[in-house]
Amino acid sequence: MSKKQQRWHDKKPELAKVIHFLGSLPNDVQTIIGDCVVKIAEKEYKVSQLMNNLKSLGSDKILGLHQSQKKRRNYDRNPVTHKAVNHVYILSESDQAKMTKQVLNLMDSVFSYFEIHQTFKAPAEKETLQDLANAFAEGGLKQATAYNQALRQKLAEKAKQKEYLKESQGDLIIGQ
Repeated sequence: MSKKQQRWHDKKPELAKVIHFLGSLPNDVQTIIGDCVVKIAEKEYKVSQLMNNLKSLGSDKILGLHQSQKKRRNYDRNPVTHKAVNHVYILSESDQAKMTKQVLNLMDSVFSYFEIHQTFKAPAEKETLQDLANAFAEGGLKQATAYNQALRQKLAEKAKQKEYLKESQGDLIIGQ
């Protein structure tokens, strides 16, 4: 029996979980999360500078980047996800660990976003999910949590308004 060759991220369970999960998401969601990962990698780890100085990456990582162009992995089908994974790949091991933690926090924020919509039976929208990801990229978990709290409050107000209208059977009653 031949042993299946492990990919670079399979040696790190949390990172493997993140990457495999990201690859399983719908394409639109992958694009939004992947774009956020790219923004964080650029902002906090200066990935563009690392890419420009390929010699500093080492031959293994250069070969890995070259091999990734064959697009054999499921997450390579989405160009933004492909770019995001490669951005994480070129980071040092300690920065990969930090980035993994950030992406896990981002995914928790995304789960909360969808749970809020499910709670209020409101459709999730691509634009608001993008807004959440942008909030995370700009201010991390704290800003994403604040975004989700504001969203919850907004949807709760809309739900109260709908209940009020149902109870009054659509007639607008102005209190004095």
